[in-house]
Amino acid sequence: MFGIASNLVRGYHRSAARQFRAFRREAARVRGTSEFEDDAVTRLAAGSQRPRISYALSQLRTEEAEVVLLFALAELSYQDIAAAVGIPEGTVRSRLSRARNKLRNLIDINDESNADDE
Repeated sequence: MFGIASNLVRGYHRSAARQFRAFRREAARVRGTSEFEDDAVTRLAAGSQRPRISYALSQLRTEEAEVVLLFALAELSYQDIAAAVGIPEGTVRSRLSRARNKLRNLIDINDESNADDE
């Protein structure tokens, strides 16, 4: 049941985020293109990192990856994640902290191996 709730919350926040981005793009278009161009550059840079981030996320335990995705993609608060997953807020914080450290290490290791390849 918590999985269903988690998916519903994730879908709602994804939809709200899409709507917010659409409003922001339209506002940037009306005001000028500088903000839109900055956003486009940021998206392109982030897109180039997608394979590395996907790999790093796949190396996390399921519970850690779920908390990271609810926090980063769905932009849920610690309280909302705790309610969606059915765990205490302190557990959300510790899982998120542990996952961030693992991701940081995995991405650093990947950076070093890419530098060796060049």
